[in-house]
Amino acid sequence: MILGRRGRSSDRKPSLEALRIPFEFVETLKRWGKKLARFCCLPEISIVERLGQEGLHWWRLARGADDQPLIAKEFPANFEEHMDMDSPVELLEPLLFVLNRLLEQLCARLLMHILAIAEIKVTLTLERNDSRAKEPIFHTRTIRLPVPARDSKLLLKTLAARS
Repeated sequence: MILGRRGRSSDRKPSLEALRIPFEFVETLKRWGKKLARFCCLPEISIVERLGQEGLHWWRLARGADDQPLIAKEFPANFEEHMDMDSPVELLEPLLFVLNRLLEQLCARLLMHILAIAEIKVTLTLERNDSRAKEPIFHTRTIRLPVPARDSKLLLKTLAARS
């Protein structure tokens, strides 16, 4: 129930369907002539006798008395995408093609968590031309964005402009 001024309920009352109560329960309650307010006023014993434990669960949700507390989920501190290449990338255009794919995956994950990024860190593993040294060279570039974003096209243009 949404309360307005002076504790009076407003016209926008939630319905049984808004609580995502299964169709079978909604139909049963409609046959009984019950709406959400009346459903909430029924005694707990009657709910269990007529609808069982699942009905009791929906009755508690309708009353706002769910006994399971909300537990916040930890978001990852860093969002990271990587790709191993079979052959070296020597030109900027193929590199941007690969980066576009990685940025689209990254932005999809950010959108899923309702987050945006303020900094992009790109690390490239470079091959050595001389055969004596076997350790790769790492090239890292960090770009701070003026405004947090999660648009892959914008991020790709920013990377292309700074490379």
